[in-house]
Amino acid sequence: MTNTEGTFITKIQETITLSDTHDGYISCSATYPVNGGSKTATTEVTLSVSYAPKDTSASISPSDLVSAGSWVELSCSSRAKPPASFTWFRNSKHGAINVSVGQVYSFYATEGGEYYCVATNDLGHQRSSVILTRIGGSRVSVCITMKILGIVTLCGAFIIFESWFKLSNKLPKHTNEADVDRVIELQVT
Repeated sequence: MTNTEGTFITKIQETITLSDTHDGYISCSATYPVNGGSKTATTEVTLSVSYAPKDTSASISPSDLVSAGSWVELSCSSRAKPPASFTWFRNSKHGAINVSVGQVYSFYATEGGEYYCVATNDLGHQRSSVILTRIGGSRVSVCITMKILGIVTLCGAFIIFESWFKLSNKLPKHTNEADVDRVIELQVT
């Protein structure tokens, strides 16, 4: 359609199903011929698209084998609009147990376990994959070993002292036997 100024107006219409990929800028462009060449007109529109949590994942620090009693931190992340809230669960033989609320869950590891987070907003929720905490060498066992070594050392020292004491009582006193004989002779005469 051409208007009175000689400009050409066209209407481009496309129906799209909005998703998280459309959040932000969306642009439309048209290329048209002009005097043996071409020209492109572009327009941008800002879209604010709400969507349920996507790409929900959980991570653990430290990621290696941890010792019993070590501090462990689990973190949850997700793309969501509006922003998601996070809930942490631990798998047990009785089912999933809610253990914490928040993006980060920190605790002292006393045993291994399976944990996961769920990201939730008004439009839906998404669960992360399971994180496995594995307990390796235990600080508790090191402590117990040190106590046992201390007790063995103390008992050994006591046995050595007692043996020395008994042996020292059996040895003759450091007296001069000749002097003892003289004392006896002097008293007899």
